[in-house]
Amino acid sequence: QSGGYLDKALASLAREAELSHDINKKLNGAMIYPTSIIIVAIVAVLVFAFKVIPNFKPLYSAIGMGLPFPTRVMLGLSEVLTKYPFLAVLVVAAPIFVFVRKRQIFTQPFWQTLFVSMPMVKGLAISLYLSRYARMISQLTAASIPFPTQVAMLRESSIVPAYRRAWETVAKDLGQGMGFTAAREKHKKLLSPLFVGNIRVGELSGTIAESAGFVADFYEGEVRDLVKNMN
Repeated sequence: QSGGYLDKALASLAREAELSHDINKKLNGAMIYPTSIIIVAIVAVLVFAFKVIPNFKPLYSAIGMGLPFPTRVMLGLSEVLTKYPFLAVLVVAAPIFVFVRKRQIFTQPFWQTLFVSMPMVKGLAISLYLSRYARMISQLTAASIPFPTQVAMLRESSIVPAYRRAWETVAKDLGQGMGFTAAREKHKKLLSPLFVGNIRVGELSGTIAESAGFVADFYEGEVRDLVKNMN
């Protein structure tokens, strides 16, 4: 509103909401199968520990010889679950609870930091964050907001501690006269060459808004493709 581009900001917000809804919908579908497999596997282990192992326990004792380590682990698990059956309920309920409350759980800073480090989801998480940052840079540049101020706003909007620290360091380096490309060298894993390179090209050519918009479109496409492949 203060920058005079409220219509563009709302359009971008609608696009991001649509992207987030699409991602959540596809992730829900992708998580149903592995969650079901995990629950079935846990139930099978519990049945084995409660019903099968106790029947073989007298036989193992009569043999009087050392048992393999996996067998001893299963015997110990059977004894613990037989003595404390409420643990079995907790083990079964845990994955169900995580699946139902995944949005509240996985949006916490701890999990967001973990996602940008885990090989299986790192690409998706980083692409998602970079698309949002690039879109913000494009909008803020169109509103004639200075780039150092933009970096400070990116830091304030970051929910991921790793990115918050990265933008804070970049802001300090820019304040000391360092270029954006040089400031990015400390955060190669979080700020990709494509992201920084296009911002730099836009800075040199006076087209930061367009360059950042291109980066945002590219990473939004990456996110859609990655989520599609997960299904």
